[in-house]
Amino acid sequence: MNLKDYLRRIDFNESIFPDTGTLIKLHKNHLYNIPFENLDIHYGNNILLEESHLTGKILNSRRGGYCYELNG
Repeated sequence: MNLKDYLRRIDFNESIFPDTGTLIKLHKNHLYNIPFENLDIHYGNNILLEESHLTGKILNSRRGGYCYELNG
């Protein structure tokens, strides 16, 4: 997954440092901007964990994902 695209998706515009403060902000922005959603399960769609599919769904289509779609 392209880091710049992901950071734009979670609306993170700060510098990234390897510290606890940055990690907390990244987690917070992810939670606020990429929702848990299980619509594909209800629609009977297959859950695909390939990176290209997840990138298309979460970054390009601006959707959320099921727990193991987002944990990667």
